Amino acid sequence: MTSGFAASARAPAPAVEVLPEGALRGGPSGPIGDRTAFVIDASSSVQLIAHTLLEVAGFSVETFGAPRPALERAVERRPDVVVLEPRSPGIDAIATMQALSQLGGADAAPVVWCTTVEPGPEAVEEGARLGLRGVLVKPFRLEALTALVVRVCRRADRERRLAGLGIAPDEMAGLLLSPDATRLWTRAEIELADAARRTLSLVAVGADTSEVTAAVRRAVRTVDTVGSAPAHVLLVMLPDVDEAGASVVAERVAAGVRGIDPPPVVSNVTRRVGENDTDLLSRAVVQVILQRVG
Repeated sequence: MTSGFAASARAPAPAVEVLPEGALRGGPSGPIGDRTAFVIDASSSVQLIAHTLLEVAGFSVETFGAPRPALERAVERRPDVVVLEPRSPGIDAIATMQALSQLGGADAAPVVWCTTVEPGPEAVEEGARLGLRGVLVKPFRLEALTALVVRVCRRADRERRLAGLGIAPDEMAGLLLSPDATRLWTRAEIELADAARRTLSLVAVGADTSEVTAAVRRAVRTVDTVGSAPAHVLLVMLPDVDEAGASVVAERVAAGVRGIDPPPVVSNVTRRVGENDTDLLSRAVVQVILQRVG
């Protein structure tokens, strides 16, 4: 069997969470800290709703009916997140995001689209490369806006920590998984952190155990960089290793990360007959969450 875990010619666009009309995912718990949110929407009622919701969540909020005053204000007060209606009259979402990106550089604020029509995949991918990290389709449930914005901010924190060590935001997954599996992995990692304040790190190795040393180095760098949570979970993907070989590989990985405080918990999962990469990853993440979150 040949593993499908391989780098693609072009790195996938960063993952964007899209919540369709009326959808709601459970929100993260715990304070988000001192953050500034900009809301850009031609609708004064939406401005008021977003301002109220985000202010209650602990954000310092400024609202704007058009991009120009928001961009002028961003020169003085850099926002931590921007909520933008891409279909508002007079708002060119892509041009606005390009300006925000040029202004903020590597620290540019992530963007959430709050829109009346769910954008197509091409629009989402283009937006993702300019900082789009979430899409919320109107009419939305009130809790959904706050929860999505908080998740986007937490992911931005993670990206900045990785960038500090020269690691691309999705490199740990993107170098190992297909684009679909990479997006699944990113969502699972965020959800686990929200649910149990645990950081999930991925090691994927094949039948050649000489790969383990390099895999452990990648895992250690990720755990050291990403984790401020009180506990870590290290998931070892073994797509082409039988059960006997899996235990040997898992022991070597566990030994390689034993010196980290707090020590990561190592769990290994092997491929079932006929199982593709995304199915394997989905099953593995569920298994680890059930075991470690309890």
